[in-house]
Amino acid sequence: ASAGRFEIFNKQFFSDLSAFEILWSITCDGLVLDGGVAKVSTVGARKKGAFTVKSAHLAKAEDKGERFVTFTIHTKASTAWSSTMAEVGWSQIALTSRAKAKAAVQPSDEFDGVINEYAEIQLPFGLVAPVLSLWRAPTDNDRIGHISTRWERWGLRNLTREECTVTESANKVTIKCTWKTSTGFAIKHTQVITPNENGFTVSESVVLPKELNDVARVGTNFELSGGLTDVTWFGNGPHESYPDRKIGRIHRWNSTIENQYIPYVRPQENGGHNGVRWFEVSDPTGAGIRIDLAKPYQVSVTPNRAVDLADATHDVEVQPCGNVVVHI
Repeated sequence: ASAGRFEIFNKQFFSDLSAFEILWSITCDGLVLDGGVAKVSTVGARKKGAFTVKSAHLAKAEDKGERFVTFTIHTKASTAWSSTMAEVGWSQIALTSRAKAKAAVQPSDEFDGVINEYAEIQLPFGLVAPVLSLWRAPTDNDRIGHISTRWERWGLRNLTREECTVTESANKVTIKCTWKTSTGFAIKHTQVITPNENGFTVSESVVLPKELNDVARVGTNFELSGGLTDVTWFGNGPHESYPDRKIGRIHRWNSTIENQYIPYVRPQENGGHNGVRWFEVSDPTGAGIRIDLAKPYQVSVTPNRAVDLADATHDVEVQPCGNVVVHI
């Protein structure tokens, strides 16, 4: 890819590619650095064709961040089944990238009072503090395969925090807790909080008992102010995606919180995004919170709580809870 040499395979059985136009773009952390139209000679049905893309941004990573070259295939003219410039295919190839430096570890205003008297992390715009999450609103497949029955038997829906110790120093807070499921399984959970120049870093570890060998998720769940109306993320998109369905491009995407809800007829887990590197939740003025992830994770930022989705039997019963619900 760094040399700009690519190959395309025409999957059509009878037509060449003359009806299509191939656009390319080079991005760094989802921001476009260069782009254009690929010059591809006639490629017959079931044939391959080589072509070249010329850009100084291919060979050298001038900016720090994750880089990709993305190709999109569009119709040149309207047809019986599409409008002009309708996208019919795409391909994305990773380019050599330079990692961004980690934020410096130094005191910040947000680190002062980072936990409350109940040893809960206090997030900007936070209304419900982060808690351990091992459960999701069951999907159709979870029910059909009786996987959700196991979750019920293990009591994953309702976790209660019991033993908790806090150790504090000038530049670190460590919270060690034991969570109990409603049926008595104990889970060890450790949070280590350190300051950085723009806020604070949370490093978490969870130890599951061996019996809990197929939980719905292992992560954190919290709620933010409903005044935050928009979400921007760098990861898979723009539609929902999951670990078993990663059919999306890595890019910088924008949406409203409201539009993250997917109205399946039977309410269930929805609106997630796979491979998220960072995300921002903000109000119309741009004020909000940004969360950078240590590596690509599954993230959802929705107007609905998992318990409300699970208890509803039809999509018309689902109502926004009033807060922004985040699962990582």
